[in-house]
Amino acid sequence: MTRLFASNCPDWSTDGPETREGNFRRSSADAYRAVQAAARRKMVDSPMCCGWHRTMFVHHVPLDYYAGNYRQVDPSRPCLEKNVEVSGIAGAPYNIVDSEMRRLFDVARLHLISLEINWPRLSPNERSKRLAIILAMMIGRFIQIHPFVNGNGRVSRLLWAWGLIRFGVPPQLRVRRHPEHPKYNSVMAKAMQGDFSPLALFIITHLARHAHNPPIVQE
Repeated sequence: MTRLFASNCPDWSTDGPETREGNFRRSSADAYRAVQAAARRKMVDSPMCCGWHRTMFVHHVPLDYYAGNYRQVDPSRPCLEKNVEVSGIAGAPYNIVDSEMRRLFDVARLHLISLEINWPRLSPNERSKRLAIILAMMIGRFIQIHPFVNGNGRVSRLLWAWGLIRFGVPPQLRVRRHPEHPKYNSVMAKAMQGDFSPLALFIITHLARHAHNPPIVQE
């Protein structure tokens, strides 16, 4: 669970009351449909990621600008000026989140485009290995930065789904609720500490169950 450091800004838990569960289910489905559409037409980037967050949470936040905006320095939105930690491990300081997210997607884009270009020349094993490493880096670094005030786990799973759908592979984990897979918590805890290798292994086992020649969607 994400904990905000001392602040007089409104607290926000992503676990809403049962009376709002139906609305949250619909907004989560809307965000997932946006991910499916995006995977087929363009590379993921920072504005797209923020859009998914806003779609999922805009009706479920105590403060409107919590939805769809990174933690950042913004005098007009002071409650975004927050540091977060997960199980005692700090995310990126709020004043560098935006630049770190731009860097994350710039690097991921280069690796993904390279993989798509070289795909026809790679063996099935090499395809799975390279895709797993790239997705683990992208998802793991996202969770390590922890860019939003809350909802980072759900958006990381949307990003995860984008990466798999992009390469013709079914999603690995559910998005709206916390995954029940016994390895999920441990691989994400390692990612938060900067070790993305368990996450890569976790992804590659999923790819192995869907071994085929998936279509590549060029931008």
